[in-house]
Amino acid sequence: MVNLQEAPHLFWDGRVQSLEAQAIEPLTNPIEMDMTPPEIVSRVASQPHYQRAFAAIEVDDIRIEDIVGAIAAFERTLVTGPTVFDRWLQGEKDALNAAQKRGRMIFFTRGQCAICHIGNSFTDHEFHNVGTGTANDLGRFVVTQQAEDQGSFKTPSLRNWKGREPFMHDGRFASMREVLQFYSDPPAPEVGESELDPLELEEDEIADLLAFLETLNGAWPDLSGYAAAWEKLVSP
Repeated sequence: MVNLQEAPHLFWDGRVQSLEAQAIEPLTNPIEMDMTPPEIVSRVASQPHYQRAFAAIEVDDIRIEDIVGAIAAFERTLVTGPTVFDRWLQGEKDALNAAQKRGRMIFFTRGQCAICHIGNSFTDHEFHNVGTGTANDLGRFVVTQQAEDQGSFKTPSLRNWKGREPFMHDGRFASMREVLQFYSDPPAPEVGESELDPLELEEDEIADLLAFLETLNGAWPDLSGYAAAWEKLVSP
């Protein structure tokens, strides 16, 4: 949940359009927290520290909108730090080593990565079929009921990809190398029509791509000050 301030769709199938709408889903989903909105409000409103926290922003009658709004407001602060590639873009031409420069060329040319992974967050925020959908997992189609969306899933951001393993919507790949190997020689899709062209990458090309992808990782949000700020907010 980082760098999502401007995301127009959330969840792999894009079924909600705001962080507020996203926040309520795990709270109410039967296979997650499985609560009703009134139950959520009752639990939160019964806790003195939450009462004081909401009172600090002039909310005395806590509603579900206030709860998911608070969660979303926090999530919007979760922004990752500058990357090596950011430095290169800003003119530091020696920021990338030789392997990373070769990987950059593959990424933006024959690797076709930038068709979907573009912009500051390296995602087009759109939905694509790369052959990972199944008959029981149809992706965007569940939302739109459009045949062309069968097997399509939201393009994930590549900014700060490391540490978010496993990859793909179903977590089928444990490493980025496995993802690149899949793109190099993808199997026939189970559902829909895959947009992938077999890349037929050589091992040295995969190594260079991995080297470049490493440059897209910056510092994770610093949460060290939140505990003290929370204690100050809720102290009687």
